[in-house]
Amino acid sequence: MLATPWAAPPVEADGWVHEVKWDGVRIILEWDGEAVRLRSRRGLDATTTYPELKNAAFDEPCVLDGEVVSLDGADRPSFERLQARMNVSSPSEEALASVPIAFVVFDLLFSGESLIGMPWHERRARLES
Repeated sequence: MLATPWAAPPVEADGWVHEVKWDGVRIILEWDGEAVRLRSRRGLDATTTYPELKNAAFDEPCVLDGEVVSLDGADRPSFERLQARMNVSSPSEEALASVPIAFVVFDLLFSGESLIGMPWHERRARLES
């Protein structure tokens, strides 16, 4: 899902849930039980761009939807910092050290089975567990 502009935010009581805008790069992380593969929103391979994530391991094969972010000195997401890492197919050790990244997961799309047809609140509960 992509963010959609609204005149005013919907109220959570109406069944809406608000999420932080992380100001990062949308990434789908796929773990097949042995290796991680990262794909951009356009489906391009981003695995070598963010090698820090290649060692992620989970209890079972899964597909996670989230954002790669880089935090500034005040622990706020900084798109400007992240730009130094974007579109770099093999970042240098210096780039890895000077612009560390984190992967913020906000949806679980597959966990041993496809969860796409499951309501978001149920996928979220599985993600949080």
